[in-house]
Amino acid sequence: MRKGRKARPLSKRTARRKSSVRRKVTGQSLRTAAVKGWWVLRGMLAGLIAAAVIYGGWLGGKAVVVHPYLSVKQIIVEGGDRRHDGGVRALSGVTIGQPLLTLDLEEARKRILKDPRIRDAVVVRKLPDTLQIRVEYRSPAAVVFDKVFYLVDTEGVVLAEGVRQTGDYPLITGAGGPWKQGDIASEVLPGLGVLAAFSAYGLIGYDRISEVRLSDDRTALVSLTDTGIVLVMATDTPVDQLDRLARLMETNHYDVNAAGYDLRFQGRVVRLPERSGEKETNLYRRGGSEHGQG
Repeated sequence: MRKGRKARPLSKRTARRKSSVRRKVTGQSLRTAAVKGWWVLRGMLAGLIAAAVIYGGWLGGKAVVVHPYLSVKQIIVEGGDRRHDGGVRALSGVTIGQPLLTLDLEEARKRILKDPRIRDAVVVRKLPDTLQIRVEYRSPAAVVFDKVFYLVDTEGVVLAEGVRQTGDYPLITGAGGPWKQGDIASEVLPGLGVLAAFSAYGLIGYDRISEVRLSDDRTALVSLTDTGIVLVMATDTPVDQLDRLARLMETNHYDVNAAGYDLRFQGRVVRLPERSGEKETNLYRRGGSEHGQG
């Protein structure tokens, strides 16, 4: 509008047109707002329904978990001496009547493994009411003497202390203790390695070994029960030395009346001519008569 000119009054037709447009815009805004409000309300209702369903499911699930039908009614122990089953059950910490589905199986397993006689354990649920425990016990390998007798397994784990030597297992001496049940007697490991080599090679059985004396961490003196022969061996390569002994036993040079044989030298076996304990020890160090072995 130019300055100085008066605005013309709107005609009736124009006024009616603008009023109609205004009413349409206002009606569309109201409808849009109503639609948006409906969807918001619908979303809120859906959220409330979902929350109610979840809560109801949680209550129902909780009721199922603690239902007496799914409680522990028996604990089965497998893989060991039945005389120890009660102790294994007690170690697991699980009691009759506990909800089966809420048990922490790994924690039960850890508690069972606190018994040093048990190498491994597996704990599983068997629905609807059974807990099954499978245990693997350590196998005794030798008796170690250091003021008292200790029963150890192949890994040097002390299974019992203060036991009686009955002759059922080879005797290892010369390793310093003391140890407690569950300890790893690392000082005994060289002697156990020698015994394992005998077992794997099959030349001389455990029943023919009366003692393995560790004179130091590198040398073992193996005494045989039937002949009294002493085998002097290095603890780091026992299989190679048994191979040399096997070849010697195939010849006429092997003498069951000999004091013993030193197997530590590569390519040869040294015979020990004396049976006196002190002289025998000296001969181990300086050698004796030789029998060549390729």
